[in-house]
Amino acid sequence: MSTNVRLEVSIEAIPMIPITHIDRLIWNERLGKRLETLRGSVSRREMCERLEVAGFHITISGLAKIERGGVDSIDARMIVSILAILGMGLETMYPTFSADKKLVSTLETLSA
Repeated sequence: MSTNVRLEVSIEAIPMIPITHIDRLIWNERLGKRLETLRGSVSRREMCERLEVAGFHITISGLAKIERGGVDSIDARMIVSILAILGMGLETMYPTFSADKKLVSTLETLSA
């Protein structure tokens, strides 16, 4: 029996799981670059200060490490908080799950 199984699932077949039920999200360099782009003119220092108010302690170097893709996973609540601070929703970080095709196209271009 082959261990190389290819699983093809249409997006419609993927269950929607409430973010409150997810502890950590897989992270990589591409997502880190996307986060840095989305952060825009908000400094890392300001983001860390605002995250502290939201209950997350993260250093400027810790945030830089996340943006470089230097971590394997990220606290799901933290990424939701970061995006909320920026006035965005989770779909801007993970546009594959967005029904807004223009948003998906724009963000895929930015992360390419």
